Amino acid sequence: MGFADDMAGALFAALSGVQPTPIVYQREGVSSPAELTAILSHLTARASVQPGIVEGYEHWDFILAASDLVLDGEVATPQIGDTIVLADSDGRTFVVSPNPIELNFKYSHYNYVDSARTILRVHTKLQEAV
Repeated sequence: MGFADDMAGALFAALSGVQPTPIVYQREGVSSPAELTAILSHLTARASVQPGIVEGYEHWDFILAASDLVLDGEVATPQIGDTIVLADSDGRTFVVSPNPIELNFKYSHYNYVDSARTILRVHTKLQEAV
């Protein structure tokens, strides 16, 4: 493990004590969803999607231990379309999706790259009620 990996682990441990949020991570076709704790981060930003075109977007990131994401008994990686439900709220549901500048998840914590792949940052959007 390198310095960045040590730092990522330390930051995750520190933040886990600050605002842990119980979640249920679900995937279509999976009978055993993951019940775990994550750190929720809300982001509102603007990104240039084409020259001269800037779009606003709103995303929620869930930061969690990669080893905690276990679906049907297997450690999994996030897939577009998976859902995360806040277990201690009114059942707000978030859908895993890429944001305009990144894929749907990355192994990292804030600005530190996690080459040991211990920390997941999962990008989501709030699912609108129908």
